[in-house]
Amino acid sequence: MKSEYKNFTRNRNAIRLAFADLMLKYGDINKITIMEIVKVAQISRGTFYSHYKSIDEVILDIGKEFGEKLKILLEKYNTENYLINSLPYFEELHDFLNKNKELYIKLLQAGQGPLISQYIKTAVYSSMYEMPILRDQYIDQERFKFDLNFFVSGSVQVVLDNLVDSNLQINRDRIVNMINNKFIEIFVNSRK
Repeated sequence: MKSEYKNFTRNRNAIRLAFADLMLKYGDINKITIMEIVKVAQISRGTFYSHYKSIDEVILDIGKEFGEKLKILLEKYNTENYLINSLPYFEELHDFLNKNKELYIKLLQAGQGPLISQYIKTAVYSSMYEMPILRDQYIDQERFKFDLNFFVSGSVQVVLDNLVDSNLQINRDRIVNMINNKFIEIFVNSRK
């Protein structure tokens, strides 16, 4: 059973990377065919259809999985200690994005980065919004939503930009600490 799961995961990843490579080549999802994905991924057409019904499902699945995995990963930080020690949350966020860097860069270069970024931002926003320790310190919930959206959009984009832009290349510990300090400034030091 383990080897079947490994094959399933390997084939799905091969489809995704082939899709990303073809998006990079063509820059347009409409120019990609399933036959090309199958050829680049070195799988059978039946294997493709055992994972996806169409090419559109591939990109939606990539973004959706990014968001879902990230949200599950970050849920463990929904505790009373979060405001006291939020650094591990941002370390985990950075490490997750770094682990998926190759696929993200290919999709970004092919013009699909904004879609993936949105899934990531939505997952981070949702995980932080669901933290009563964070949300309950605000009297004005509209202000909380604004601050949270502002912080999440900025911090996620900074990490993604840092991962793909060779001009930035701030090391992991430094960027995570800077994001954590901004979090403390917005959500801890200036209680609403």
